Amino acid sequence: MDRGSSILPCPYCGRPLRWVPFRWFNRGSYQCGTCGDFPDMTNQAMPTPPPAHVPPLAGNRPRVLLVDDSKEHRDLYALMLESTATVVTAARGPDALAIASSARVDVIVLDVLMPIMNGWEVCAQLKANPVTRRIPVIMLTSLDSGDASEPARRAGAAAVLMKPCPIERLAATIESVVAEQQMRAAALPPLPNRRWTRKLVTTMVPAKASDRTAQVLNVSYGGVCLRIDAECRDMPPSFDITFPAAAATVRAEVVWVNPFDHGACVCGAAVPAGDPTWRAIVDGLR
Repeated sequence: MDRGSSILPCPYCGRPLRWVPFRWFNRGSYQCGTCGDFPDMTNQAMPTPPPAHVPPLAGNRPRVLLVDDSKEHRDLYALMLESTATVVTAARGPDALAIASSARVDVIVLDVLMPIMNGWEVCAQLKANPVTRRIPVIMLTSLDSGDASEPARRAGAAAVLMKPCPIERLAATIESVVAEQQMRAAALPPLPNRRWTRKLVTTMVPAKASDRTAQVLNVSYGGVCLRIDAECRDMPPSFDITFPAAAATVRAEVVWVNPFDHGACVCGAAVPAGDPTWRAIVDGLR
């Protein structure tokens, strides 16, 4: 049976999908009149988790976090942006929140229709988190622009683009929102005592969050971001972080928690900025 005669349901609304040849840059696509395009419907496997290693920054190119549950969409846009940006990809909203919280990201290109968390929910959580709220978000969607503009404004998105989006337009929008964010950042007053200036930790720094094994992702004089290798829904509001290598312990208060499907989570916690033990730990981390 060819694609044109096969009937597949939309994974979101259940309506029959229609096959449109050459819809996506000379590639075919399944299309739902309500929910948009699905080029990879022939592969129904669950998306794989994001890579453990985030590629390093290259020159002055922005680091773009591209979030889409369609592997074909991710691969296609990542390939097209390769010459102008360092691209990191995520298949699901929780994975995107964890990456944005633990690594430097200059801009996020975010699909709207995704399982687990839709793009509006992801964008709203990014803007509610002090660590990620200044990262500009570009919504990339098959929804009509009239239907997407108001939810995008409420969620705090910087721009909305329609799929399929020409690479020239996407690259120009990325350049524009990054430049605008840099201008805003330059106009802000400096942070006192570098309290919230994040320092990415590039070496393995084991720790204990209460009784749970943890890994330090980034730090500041006012807080820490940890990957915790255990279920975090029952994390206490405040807990001790122990650093065995430094024989030191500090008290921290949970600010946010982003769980993974496989039981681990990423946790952001505040530490009193005047704690001399914590400031010494931050200064010593590389």
